[in-house]
Amino acid sequence: MRQNLAFPDGVAVLSGDLEPSRQRSLAGGPRRQAFYGDESIITPANVANLGVRWTHAAGGAITGSPVVADVEVPGEGVIRVVYFLAWDRNVYAVRFIDGSLLWKTPTDEQPNATFPTATTVDVADVDGRDVVFVGSGEVFYALEAATGTEDWRFTVGTGCGTLGVGGSFPGFCNRFIGDERNEIEGSAFVANGTVFVTMDVNDKAVGKGGMYGLDARDGRMRWFFDLESGMTCRPDPTDVIRQYDPYHGEAALNLPAGFLTKPGCDHPRNRNGCGNIWSSPAVDFEREAIYLASSNCDTDFDAGTGEPEPPMPPYDEAIFALSFDGDPVWVWRPREIDNADLAFGGAPNLFEINFGGAMRQVVGVGNKDGSYYVLDRDGTNQVTGLVEPYWQTKVVPGGDIGGILATASVDEGDRRIYFSTAAGDGVVNDPGRKPAQQPTLHALDMDSGAILWQNDAANGFPPPQLASFGPTSASPGLVYFNQVPLAVLRIHDAATGAELKR
Repeated sequence: MRQNLAFPDGVAVLSGDLEPSRQRSLAGGPRRQAFYGDESIITPANVANLGVRWTHAAGGAITGSPVVADVEVPGEGVIRVVYFLAWDRNVYAVRFIDGSLLWKTPTDEQPNATFPTATTVDVADVDGRDVVFVGSGEVFYALEAATGTEDWRFTVGTGCGTLGVGGSFPGFCNRFIGDERNEIEGSAFVANGTVFVTMDVNDKAVGKGGMYGLDARDGRMRWFFDLESGMTCRPDPTDVIRQYDPYHGEAALNLPAGFLTKPGCDHPRNRNGCGNIWSSPAVDFEREAIYLASSNCDTDFDAGTGEPEPPMPPYDEAIFALSFDGDPVWVWRPREIDNADLAFGGAPNLFEINFGGAMRQVVGVGNKDGSYYVLDRDGTNQVTGLVEPYWQTKVVPGGDIGGILATASVDEGDRRIYFSTAAGDGVVNDPGRKPAQQPTLHALDMDSGAILWQNDAANGFPPPQLASFGPTSASPGLVYFNQVPLAVLRIHDAATGAELKR
């Protein structure tokens, strides 16, 4: 789940102003640093005076991060707009100045999805037009940023049809007895005319996820990367493919006859090959590379479970890089067998560290095992010559609902990485269960991975501290994160960890 300045059934804007050009995408842009260095109004000296300026109520919870963009609106000129997706299945655009509704656009229902509307929108320029890109359930939409009008859609599955159509139900999606569980949980990014989109099946017995490259102009599929095999499916230039997943057949996906015999498209179509991604991509334009972190894959030797035999497929529970054309570049993962659901869920961060006497361009990301990992962006550790991390730091025991679930914040100026951790097996304020794993907020030295501070008793924070399932953001001198239970934004001093505002 991804929360940032979000409330259970509405969005709020606080006094202050983060640069909108840095907020048109999840975590501020392609490097997913979630650090807003241009912020100069909100400081440690005045943060205690923050108050709510306005709120806009939605018809459901908001678990994505709102994004802000300056957009030309007919009759109003260029105005600042806040975009977000809510669990009432609507995409909202509200005016930044007062929270009034500009437009809202409904998305299709997906009753069998676990987190159907959990993602963050991406606002990108396409041929001089601002377009909102967002996934909801198993449909990915391109909407006009000024009006909410749908430009095109792409379906990462069969479309969830009606029970019994054609004598079977390959597209039947039902909360209780359904088959298809495809859903888009990650936030997209646009580069060189391609929209990079991830798909998940939430670790269920039926289904298989993957990574898409879609044409930003018309939504046709340019390529699909299959994590189970490492193969990339590319339609011919004359193909117009608007539905695809890696396990249904040609008829269910409305594909041309013979399409699945094309090189790369003939990858295995197992109904449980895993390959889930509920994270979001980070992008390096210089390398023309996409960085991803994937979910886990339960494995066993019991043919009755439907789960694959160990080890996991090569790109499951992994940090890996693809080219802009969808070709695999390198892959690394912390373990080969895992039935404890120790997935990667946050977006990778791209930054530079001083390690081994030189500056290294790296990718870092946290895992549900409670560790943050940092690897070279080219895969190979330049000190050891192996594909392995420069450093890794474990801060809590982790678990299936623990560890580092969401995106970290990276401050290259002060050389710090900030992130929160989830509850693990504990639930705060439940007398029948133990408290959340402690501590729950962490600051690491970017170059070495050393722990700089945590919200623990040693730093004046008596446990239990409330956990978080959302991302962490930062601006000069300040760290922002949410807590569960209750929708509370907490703001801490970036240098010491001292709590300044909630």
